[in-house]
Amino acid sequence: MNNYENIPEELRDSGLWIRANGTIPIQEFKTDEDKAANMQPFAEALKKKRPKENLQRLIEKDDGFVFVDLDDVRNTETGEIQQWAAKVIEYLDTYTEVSASGTGFHMVARGVLPEDYQKSYPDPARPGHKKGVPVELFSGNRKNHLFKLTGDIYGIDPPTIQNRQQELEQLLQRCKAGEFLAPLSPADTTNWRAKFHTVDELPDGDIEFLIEDTLPKGVAFVGALSGAGKTWFCLSLARALTTGKKFLGNWQVPAPVDVLYLCPEMNDKTFKKRCVRFGIHDRFYCQTISDGVPVDMLDPLLISAVKELKPVVFLDTAIRFANVEDENSASQNAQGMAKAVFRLIHLGAQAVVCLHHRAKDTAKMQDELTLENALRGTGDLGAMCDVVWGLKYDRGNQTPQYLKESKQLMRLEVRCVKARDFRTPEDFKIQLEPFIDQIGDMAVLTEETKQTSAQGTETEKLSAAIAANPTASIRQIAVLTDVGRNRVPGLAEKVGWHYDEKTKWTRSTLFGPENQVGIA
Repeated sequence: MNNYENIPEELRDSGLWIRANGTIPIQEFKTDEDKAANMQPFAEALKKKRPKENLQRLIEKDDGFVFVDLDDVRNTETGEIQQWAAKVIEYLDTYTEVSASGTGFHMVARGVLPEDYQKSYPDPARPGHKKGVPVELFSGNRKNHLFKLTGDIYGIDPPTIQNRQQELEQLLQRCKAGEFLAPLSPADTTNWRAKFHTVDELPDGDIEFLIEDTLPKGVAFVGALSGAGKTWFCLSLARALTTGKKFLGNWQVPAPVDVLYLCPEMNDKTFKKRCVRFGIHDRFYCQTISDGVPVDMLDPLLISAVKELKPVVFLDTAIRFANVEDENSASQNAQGMAKAVFRLIHLGAQAVVCLHHRAKDTAKMQDELTLENALRGTGDLGAMCDVVWGLKYDRGNQTPQYLKESKQLMRLEVRCVKARDFRTPEDFKIQLEPFIDQIGDMAVLTEETKQTSAQGTETEKLSAAIAANPTASIRQIAVLTDVGRNRVPGLAEKVGWHYDEKTKWTRSTLFGPENQVGIA
């Protein structure tokens, strides 16, 4: 992941930056003329950078910076760091970032070295090939050497670049003495049997559901167009999971579980308001956009949280955690999301629920929800899922007014487009307003709830019409709202409005002084 805003200002404050594809610069830079023409200030290079490109900085001798590269020292699945590498990071105690591959680290410290260090040795695991020494030092002694920076800082607080002249000199001597040069022993393959299972060794039992016939343990996706109810739906799932109450009042929860909800697309205040409306409090942990960039799936704090809580993890939206170079590449996103999801499952998450967008064009062409159009991008996403739910606004009678009302009420059609090895649930419809303020949840639409919804909609229309026309007669209000004249007084009373021939409309103080509209 590239978080260029985290790169220290003193590294950015130079015209030594160039854009590159992988390791290959997109422009020449090796002559003085090329440098003058093509090397750019950081801000300019970042502005022109395309999605597939990265930014690299030229290392100059008179800069006074030493760049340290640690390779193949970090496990991308667990985030664990080889002990000797952790000691080097602690020893230099300076600006440190995770490399683009996720398997190494970059460090930058102030200092000057008389020589750079970059060696290789025969790779015992691949006869005839060489392997680079896992520690490399660059101080500008090699002409035209570029260094790719990511800004993906390691640790909780962004460290600053420290003066480490003595430590760097000692590290160079350790490198030259061969401390990091000893070839690794060939991998022990004699115990391969422990890696694989026979059928008899696999566990017995039925599918384990966290929510009856809705959410099995494993991988779940929820697909919908942007703004079409994914977060509302998933907060309803989270409410059921953390409280043990039936999901949408219909589907049993065997036992409450912890939830870790990662939502880097909504600020903390807005997210809290939604959670409060659902009555979500205990067993619920979250991060929002207010906490900064999306948490890295290899973040040691995240790893510890998942190992300890064994939660259901929500990724809202999942693409923000793909950690890929090209966000427009469907295949890269699928691979990135798969790695993130399976890593969380491996760490102990009981389920990972990924919120994902539908393709706008596909959704318009095919109104019926299918596995193929419920999730944007490659079919690889659907292949890895245990269950996929698709959402869309209820179009009802296909009139613009009905669709507009569905968007106002968050009235959705819900379809399970994939159920791995269990019976596919029937389609159903749900609605947010006005039920969220009545029962603290969305409601499945039945004849009874439809009637409640209709009454709720009518009272809202009445209240708004009366507030705007406090001297109107009952007949006039009935015409404005399409509510039967004989029903107007009774419905209006439910929201505090009282009609009198002399004073017309007044509202009860029980509904708050800020709602007082009309003639006293």
